[in-house]
Amino acid sequence: MTTNFTAANYPIGIRPYQLEDAVALCEAVLESNENVSKYLPWNITYYTPEIARDWIATRPEVWCKNEQFSFVIYNTLTGQFLGGIEIDRLDNIHKTANLGYWVRTSANKQGFASIAAALGARFAFQELKLNRLEVVMDVDNIASQIVAEKIGAKKEGLLRKRMMHHDQFHDSFMYSLLPEDIASPPTTVK
Repeated sequence: MTTNFTAANYPIGIRPYQLEDAVALCEAVLESNENVSKYLPWNITYYTPEIARDWIATRPEVWCKNEQFSFVIYNTLTGQFLGGIEIDRLDNIHKTANLGYWVRTSANKQGFASIAAALGARFAFQELKLNRLEVVMDVDNIASQIVAEKIGAKKEGLLRKRMMHHDQFHDSFMYSLLPEDIASPPTTVK
């Protein structure tokens, strides 16, 4: 199974997490706390390298069980940690899964998330042989909606009180992505 994917004309790649990523993951989480924590409850103000290391240590087991596939988004020229991609909630009968993504605040609005999300989708379709990816996000998460649309996902509708974060239920939008929908990476990184 191919686990590293890179964009042909862009210095962006995805690869599985390694224990050595713990400090970089922690730094990215803390940098992004103000923007990301309102949508991702694991992004907490007291995130530490130890929390990151403990989570990363679980990745090989869930990968082998075909439960979750977690990737670092990184700059292929500098190695800089830019964010993460997750493929989870796999349904092997119907060949579906959830696609999630985030980028650190300093990497926002540069096209990195859409390129990485397209790479994650290609992994799901080519390597896992999935038929459908779902991208579910809070209705207020405009950045995530833009990324979903850039990679070719189609908005299917509003899911009432679908997500819980900060002890409250929130409405969400559901996007779907099929292998034939996937867009090529954008022509420029902005």
